[in-house]
Amino acid sequence: MESSPDSPAVPRRIVFAAAVAALAAACGDPTAPRCSISLDRLPSDLVVAGTSVQAVARASCDRGQPTLRWSISDTTVATVDANGKVTGRTPGDAVLTAETVGGGAVRASTRVHVEPPYDVIITPRRYDLLPRFRQAFNLSVVPTELTPPGFPSTVDIRSSDSCVAIVDAQGFVSAGRAGTATLSVRLTAAPGVRDSVPVVVAIPTNGRTFVVGFTDAATGATVDPRALRGRVTVLVNFLYPNTGGRIEIRLGGRVAQSLLLAPPQVPGAVVARLPVTIDVDARDATTGARRFAEGAQTLEAALVVPDQPGLPGCPVINLGDVDAQQVTLIAS
Repeated sequence: MESSPDSPAVPRRIVFAAAVAALAAACGDPTAPRCSISLDRLPSDLVVAGTSVQAVARASCDRGQPTLRWSISDTTVATVDANGKVTGRTPGDAVLTAETVGGGAVRASTRVHVEPPYDVIITPRRYDLLPRFRQAFNLSVVPTELTPPGFPSTVDIRSSDSCVAIVDAQGFVSAGRAGTATLSVRLTAAPGVRDSVPVVVAIPTNGRTFVVGFTDAATGATVDPRALRGRVTVLVNFLYPNTGGRIEIRLGGRVAQSLLLAPPQVPGAVVARLPVTIDVDARDATTGARRFAEGAQTLEAALVVPDQPGLPGCPVINLGDVDAQQVTLIAS
């Protein structure tokens, strides 16, 4: 075959390649029918997730009526049934293919682009909460230029761990036990259209219970924990519990002082500092013996709170905490 000087080279190569493809099926089996196929483009190559369009393939063989087989390259983006009906699932791109079945098999393909019917957006993009706290959950479901009239905008909200976080009936993210969960929102009519955000539930390191210093209860002067005697004020930082509770100072496992904490009038993540005075030289009223032995002891500052209900169907939560450090008691 010779090419004419005034014939475009690229189209001739395309026609030649197509001819080879069409004849290839017949080369192995001289009795196989010769078939051809064309596939109409979908309207604007575009499908709205949650809706369907009918694809049209035109196939013929020199003998008999061909049977068509439909397939799509990515079934997470769209699906196609045996009759060529394409249904959008998730925004993205895929390739739709129609193929004749039998000895004269040929195929044709076209692009499928899937768009969402609504933009689903959660704000903020991350939630950091303390156990038993709540924060407003903001969800926007915004129609696009392609949204079909009357397309439903209802959504389904799910949590990957409903004991860590859920969206409650009042529209708040409610935190349960410590951990990380993912909140996902998806359109009920197009589940592939979704958005998700992480929820991290934890007590911040700088908000946990810990002893920040020791002072002389009478003078206010700083004292060395390696030489505690008489009446000592222990300064304790702690995350104030919403439910109230108590602060305990323990020496060698025995309670030296306990102070009740009233529930706050306005719940909030407040780090409080509390001075707790203990008598290192305290003696038993009956025997006169020292309550706390001289020498090295473990001093604990404990935040004791009652167990709180977890999220529905989940175990109870305890937000208590203890800071322990070594001190030395000496006789006055």
